[in-house]
Amino acid sequence: MKTIYLLRHGKPDYPKASFLSGHDFGRWIDRFNNKGITSDSNPPKEVIKLASNCEKILCSTLQRSTESAHKLATPAFVIADSLFVEVDIPQPKPKTLKLPLCLWLLSMRIAWFLGYTKNCNSISEETKRAYSCGRKLEKYSEKHSQIMLIGHGFINRFIGRYLSENGWQKNKLNKEKYWSLYQYSNEL
Repeated sequence: MKTIYLLRHGKPDYPKASFLSGHDFGRWIDRFNNKGITSDSNPPKEVIKLASNCEKILCSTLQRSTESAHKLATPAFVIADSLFVEVDIPQPKPKTLKLPLCLWLLSMRIAWFLGYTKNCNSISEETKRAYSCGRKLEKYSEKHSQIMLIGHGFINRFIGRYLSENGWQKNKLNKEKYWSLYQYSNEL
């Protein structure tokens, strides 16, 4: 039995923001992508136990992912790979329109799903990347019976879709917002 765990990172240390112009929203995204997780964000015990049984732990190169990985394993045991970074979000540049951060995040993600791709990859490009991620994880699973990816919400969903389409059985292991964990199993 081969097992791939897809774990979402711990709670991010969001940069503070209220109303932002489109230009400021783009700068906020850049700052967010360089932030780690909050000091009190710790993985649940069941996640720690499962991670200790994994033969490989992979993560993205974004700080919130690498910091989460280092809470589960020594840095020497973790493989960081930029292929696993989060799906980008469009970054419009209007300087006059100011919206609350949560509205920028929601509206730009909806716009992205509808095809708006200012300063980011399209859904098609991100799906192809996620499928490359899935194939890479499958390659690791050929040599290691249990592996874990500490990734991000959207990229993990896209990778999970690939794994499900390729015969992996999905099982949600917890109901956490951060540190959410999915298990994909395959009798190879």
